[in-house]
Amino acid sequence: MKTLSLLFSIIFCSILLFSCKPNEATDQTRHIPADANFVLTLNANNILKKLQSANMDFSSLAGGDETARQKLELTRQAVNLDKPVYVFTKSKASITTGKTSVTATVASLKNKDAVLAYLSKFQPGAQVKRTENFTFTTGDNSSVGWNDNTIIFINGSPDEQQLLTLFTMNKELSMGAKDIFNKSLNPSADATFFMNTAAFLLTNPTLAVSKLSILLKDTYTYGNINFNNGSVDGDMQTVYGQGFQSMIQNNPSPANALNLIQRYPEQPGSIFSLSVNPNLLKALAEYAGIKALAEQYLGSLGITADEALSALGGNFALASSNITPNMPLNKLTQANFKSLLSGNYILSAGIQNRSALDKIVSVLGTTGFINNTTGFITVPFFGNAGTPGVMKIDSNLVYGSSADFINRFYQAATGFALPQDIQPKLQNKVLAFYLDGQTIFQQLHTKFPAESSYPLAKTTFRDFYLYSDKLAGNSSKGAFSLRLINNNQNSLAAILQFLNAVSKITNAPAGASLPLTDTTAKPAGIPDEDVLADPDVIQGTKPPKPL
Repeated sequence: MKTLSLLFSIIFCSILLFSCKPNEATDQTRHIPADANFVLTLNANNILKKLQSANMDFSSLAGGDETARQKLELTRQAVNLDKPVYVFTKSKASITTGKTSVTATVASLKNKDAVLAYLSKFQPGAQVKRTENFTFTTGDNSSVGWNDNTIIFINGSPDEQQLLTLFTMNKELSMGAKDIFNKSLNPSADATFFMNTAAFLLTNPTLAVSKLSILLKDTYTYGNINFNNGSVDGDMQTVYGQGFQSMIQNNPSPANALNLIQRYPEQPGSIFSLSVNPNLLKALAEYAGIKALAEQYLGSLGITADEALSALGGNFALASSNITPNMPLNKLTQANFKSLLSGNYILSAGIQNRSALDKIVSVLGTTGFINNTTGFITVPFFGNAGTPGVMKIDSNLVYGSSADFINRFYQAATGFALPQDIQPKLQNKVLAFYLDGQTIFQQLHTKFPAESSYPLAKTTFRDFYLYSDKLAGNSSKGAFSLRLINNNQNSLAAILQFLNAVSKITNAPAGASLPLTDTTAKPAGIPDEDVLADPDVIQGTKPPKPL
């Protein structure tokens, strides 16, 4: 199951490669643009202590790969893990110039020679260049630069100009000058994150030129992540700018969407609910000028924008079960996308203006987009394994995988039950999401019994939940948690053991039997500080020192 292994590797391992201690903002924050979309900071000291409690260390992130272990060791020597390291992304788009994107890691430099040693061993022949402000080298899809205090690694942009911009940035234009960013740093957390909502909008050319970017100015989301025993836990807070805050306060959310799927007739593998006041959507559309544009198109169909925006009540809930792929993901093409998944689901939405909804359905039926002649309304997408989806309208709008399943939904006397400790967390929330790992991995294993990774996942991961509360004051709060089966083991150690086991299964001979638990011993063979090189080594004029 390479796809699953890759997914967890991306989430947990690639980030942890640049872990560090977020005690407070340091000089390195002056190299992070103030309009960055997202900034991640991690605390290596906390993380390493938790790994050590499970007889693991920094090299455990390599998953038994010797080359990766040596890269990690040289990275540890080069980067000062007692100071913060920041990983940020910045993307912008415009209709005229297209999209530009950069992902970079900014850290305090500990040892220049270790950087040169890394290059000499893993990028032999790399051309190291020096400028007035920094030294750098570029690769096929990356670049790295450093001066006496800071090292910056840029992914996806082998460009000297990007490095020059970051190294010479005026502090007042950097993230370090933003009080709210400095407030988001938490020395007791394993990780902190910071998201600039308005900057995210700039990644869409159409929204970037709309007034929404002005409305969302000074709207940020930040929070903490901790690798605890038995779970990866996080909390988050969204602080709204004055304009958007007033708009939400004037159009509060009903926050009761989860009730729409309470009669779901099976144990769902996932549920999702969202509550938003339709008047808020109308206000946003008017502010951004989108409503006027929509009127032109909808008017040609005989529908007004007010009717379209008022038809539904703003409560939406989705539950799904037995959703499994019908083919390997590597064989997915545009032609077979509709038949990729099979399973059951119900999407239920509250109705605010029934006459407006009936008018919209009638117009869509006239155009031939939907078929309303069988007692159910059939829609030509999102059915079961490529079949049309089915919709029924009474007190709510119910969209389902099939007519039979919708009938089961209406006939059910009682529905599913969430875990007792989860139900109160997700009830009456603006946003709620839940994944039942036990149900999902069991269903996948039943369908693909030869795949060994699904049972391993089932013995490792319990479930995942996320929620967000209503606005209170100028902010809203939320939380999320990835819960594991073993409550006595550190969650990061358990995840690394799972990844190591999946990696071994992927590369093992047919019929081999491998255990789930597999720790990585403390590395040996590479000294702590004396794996050094010099510019002559990088230029290829003399061989590097042996390890």
